[in-house]
Amino acid sequence: MNMMQRRPGPPSPRPAGAGSLLAALREATREEHERLDAGLALTGAPLTLAAYTDLLCRFHGAHAAHEPVLDTLF
Repeated sequence: MNMMQRRPGPPSPRPAGAGSLLAALREATREEHERLDAGLALTGAPLTLAAYTDLLCRFHGAHAAHEPVLDTLF
């Protein structure tokens, strides 16, 4: 399944406790996300096409690696 496709049917219900798990995950990774967000420099000068393409490729690589596992959970 590519990143633009969704599984047919309604979205999977979240398992009990998923909200607290998500909150715990966000808190546990908050500092890493802040560091990564600062390194992206998205609030500065406009991105060139090459820089934007590179950014999208990096996002795709990160999401493509995790989505199959997350699809089984949610």
